[in-house]
Amino acid sequence: MNKLLPLAASALVLGVLITPKIIGSQVNTKLNEIITSINASQGYKLDITELKSGWFSTQAKLSLSLDPEVMGNLQEIQSDSWVVDLDFDASHGPILLGDTTELGLVNWQVEVAANSLRDTLSWPENTALYQMKGKLDLSSKLEYKDRVIAFTSIAGEMNQFDFSGYQGGGSYKEAVFSYQGEAERFTAKTGDGELEVTKLTVDTKIESSLEDLFDEIFYDSNGKLNIASIVLNEQVSGERLNVNDLYVTSQTQLDKTTGALDIALVYGVKSIDMDDFVGEDFALGLEINNLSQAFFGAYQGFVPSLASADSEQSSALVMDFLKENLLSLVVAEPEIKVTSLRGTIAQGSFESHLNASLVGINTMPANIYDTAFWLSHTLLDGQIKGDKAVIELAAKFFMLTQLKSNPQTQGMSLAQLEKIADSQVPMLLQTIVYQGLIISDENSYSTKLSFKDSVFKVNELAVPLPF
Repeated sequence: MNKLLPLAASALVLGVLITPKIIGSQVNTKLNEIITSINASQGYKLDITELKSGWFSTQAKLSLSLDPEVMGNLQEIQSDSWVVDLDFDASHGPILLGDTTELGLVNWQVEVAANSLRDTLSWPENTALYQMKGKLDLSSKLEYKDRVIAFTSIAGEMNQFDFSGYQGGGSYKEAVFSYQGEAERFTAKTGDGELEVTKLTVDTKIESSLEDLFDEIFYDSNGKLNIASIVLNEQVSGERLNVNDLYVTSQTQLDKTTGALDIALVYGVKSIDMDDFVGEDFALGLEINNLSQAFFGAYQGFVPSLASADSEQSSALVMDFLKENLLSLVVAEPEIKVTSLRGTIAQGSFESHLNASLVGINTMPANIYDTAFWLSHTLLDGQIKGDKAVIELAAKFFMLTQLKSNPQTQGMSLAQLEKIADSQVPMLLQTIVYQGLIISDENSYSTKLSFKDSVFKVNELAVPLPF
């Protein structure tokens, strides 16, 4: 037993000494794999400009730029201002040395000094504008934090702004990536007015391997971006815009069997207050379903071929691509839905929805511009509905637009035009109701739309198509 203890201790010390070199090799390999994956994505180019790999650490300087082969030949895109330099530093485990000593596989840090921006922005000296720190523990759980340092505009500039900074954090474990971040405030002041944006928050969850995040187009995810308030004060007119609880939510769901993706998006605002206009609960909900992974994968690989082509060549290349790949998109029966378009103003509320899809396509027509073919495979249904006062207000705005462009009303004041519109709107709506294109009840107007078997109907009345 006494002889085994020194052997075990020696093996442990040897393991502690050798393991960092093995981990360092894996860090370099993974770094190169990430660079390869990013460079395989259209639009970006990441290069290692300097690499130092030691026994216990790795340092690298990276350069991220927009790919000129994809972005075209615009001089401003190829300029140095579109290049971001990054400093990468990693400590190799199992004993991680740094601000503290701890166990783990890798500690790493990425910084963007962005010193070229100091001509226009002010932040503490010897501090990177952006920083990300992460750790991969012994169980392969990844945790990291990132930040954008608080900055202001240079004193004395005519346009002044102040950013409180951004802090975020995320983790990756068992093929689930999650991230949350927030920024407290951004203010700007110019000769035209003042802007204040408060409490930006980001919350994201993605179910995917780290490799697939770069290499795959589709994966399961959900997220939300929220801004608590936006206040804009116009200096000359004194007008004020106040937007509260502005949000965007997203969800993607991948069918593992078919490879098709469903996307759901909601854009919303809790309330808007602008002079004499007040509204609340505005939202636009969208769904794009049954998207073909095969089609978008092919398109991703096709895009670079357009970079060096002129307009005539591009048209020919696109046509060849569609002939070869469009069937994979439409055979999945793609669907677009406006699940909700709603809002409430002083006059009342409105709510609408619309569904459109392509169905039953198994072969492509000889001419992909064959309108009759596409119409025969198109389905559509929807409804537009609103309180009477809201629809009457919308009709009035439409009427005012027509009157302002009418040569016979040129020179009339806005008050005169509104008087004409007020007198004509009731007659206009009554005529449309009489035609059956709008249904009127005691409190609201509504219209139902449908399209099937190449027949377009409004409230079950067939309407001839203009083509």
